Amino acid sequence: MNRLKKENRTASVKAEHKHSQGRTVFIAVAIVILTAFIGAAAYIVPAIRAKAPRRALIIVPENGSAQQLCDSIERRYGREFASRFMRATRLTGFQFSPQPGAYEIKSGESAMSAARKIAKGEQYVVTITLRNIRTIEELAGKTSATLRFKQQELIDALSDPDAMRVYGLTPSNALALFMAGKYEIPWDTSAEDFISSIGKNYLAFWNQKRRKQASALGLTPAETATIATIADEETGKDDEKGRVCRLYLNRLKKGMRLQADPTVKYAIGDFSIRRVLKNHLAVQSPYNTYRVSGLPPGPIRISNPSTIDAFLNSEPTADIYMCARPDFSGYHDFSSDFSEHQRNARRYQEKLNELEIR
Repeated sequence: MNRLKKENRTASVKAEHKHSQGRTVFIAVAIVILTAFIGAAAYIVPAIRAKAPRRALIIVPENGSAQQLCDSIERRYGREFASRFMRATRLTGFQFSPQPGAYEIKSGESAMSAARKIAKGEQYVVTITLRNIRTIEELAGKTSATLRFKQQELIDALSDPDAMRVYGLTPSNALALFMAGKYEIPWDTSAEDFISSIGKNYLAFWNQKRRKQASALGLTPAETATIATIADEETGKDDEKGRVCRLYLNRLKKGMRLQADPTVKYAIGDFSIRRVLKNHLAVQSPYNTYRVSGLPPGPIRISNPSTIDAFLNSEPTADIYMCARPDFSGYHDFSSDFSEHQRNARRYQEKLNELEIR
């Protein structure tokens, strides 16, 4: 009996010892896992939580390395953020290989988000607003300031007859390709690809319906745009732009010179002129429609789609003459009679003299 109790006691001690050993192993494993988790968290969390303190545009060159990218980020954000950014690149789950181009890191964006963006090649898209641009040089300067290509590269591309022929244009009227509006263009776009992107918009606008309307007026799309740009310079009143376009079309059909003041300003290169005088009219230029018959070689600014549509949808008129109203409202007095026009012009000139506008 005593031996049986002794054996039971021994078995109980062994069981308790075994359970104790199991609990010790479990605790040890838990400590290892917890330590690993804490270590992983210490490695991962900073990369997730690290926020860019300001916006920056990061340029990745062709064949750029991850180290070059890290150096670029360090120059903009400092060593700590750059270190966490590179840590984030190792957490993206694949071999990090930065794609060439431009990338926007926004203020407050995490290092992880920036790493994924660059790894996936999510290029920075530039929103370009085009309006009130009067020359190819001005256009090239504005766009090259925010896109990758150089100013001269766009000028050269627009001077290529073959490139312009695709759109029914020539280097002389290449400005007709561009219309006022907002365009989203990837930063690394070449000059040629930029033209192609703009060209798609041009061809979409000049659909079959609009081409037929222009043809009914005896005009090509570029010629329509040219007259529309003169109207845009003549008046800021949208509700009379179609009528102004019709006036110049009437002059054109009668074989009259357009005698449009904005074309003289364009020829001189000075749109600040408030009063066109005789010495201005003497300038030698194919854009001086006081001296040259027919339309100028091309638009005198990028066109407004709304003005072109106002022209295409306008009703015929007998207008030949127009004169700014002496109340400086921005509107014009129209007439088909020269004597009436002279009276209108006299009133306006007297008001200019009264206000000593030269």
